[in-house]
Amino acid sequence: MSACFYECTWSSNQVAEVHPNPTTSTLQLTSANLWEDKISITDMSGNGVAFDAIDAKTIDVSALHPGLYTIHIVSKKYKSTTTRFVKK
Repeated sequence: MSACFYECTWSSNQVAEVHPNPTTSTLQLTSANLWEDKISITDMSGNGVAFDAIDAKTIDVSALHPGLYTIHIVSKKYKSTTTRFVKK
């Protein structure tokens, strides 16, 4: 099975990618200034399950229960994007 890529446009020149999707243990995030961003992950009930400042390009999601989650990324310049991922 190939990995899915979700592109999330912040502005005309800034894009974040979340992959692989679905995932079993880690998410790779790519962005021009990823180390400056903060994330929040919520389950489909809207409950916050993770909040963190990003200091790396990998997020460990292995402790999450299988299901669909929303990830919200906010840059220091207050640009944001939201996308979903599946945890197997």
